[in-house]
Amino acid sequence: MNRIKRSSHPFEHYLIELRNASREELIEIAETLGLGLTPEEMEAIRDYYTLFGRPATDVELQTYDQTWSEHCYHKTFKGLIETPEGVVDGLLKTYIRRVVEELRPSWCL
Repeated sequence: MNRIKRSSHPFEHYLIELRNASREELIEIAETLGLGLTPEEMEAIRDYYTLFGRPATDVELQTYDQTWSEHCYHKTFKGLIETPEGVVDGLLKTYIRRVVEELRPSWCL
């Protein structure tokens, strides 16, 4: 793939050309770099770097991968969940945050 190029820095560092990359190329880039980003997330990152006017670095993409991961971002907690009783609009907001707001413990901001 010619969208990933090694930089000239004295350490291993790659520049990833996301601008004008197709959805399929974005999926391939994510797989090649071992990123857990969805195609939609890769498209959002591509659009940002297109506006920014430069390629992304492997370190930047790893940072997005880390911060947008399920572990850090809690996508499941924020998603819509359909149950037989109805739709839950985010576990965090509906259950966890609601309880904190009801109890209002002094140690919680």
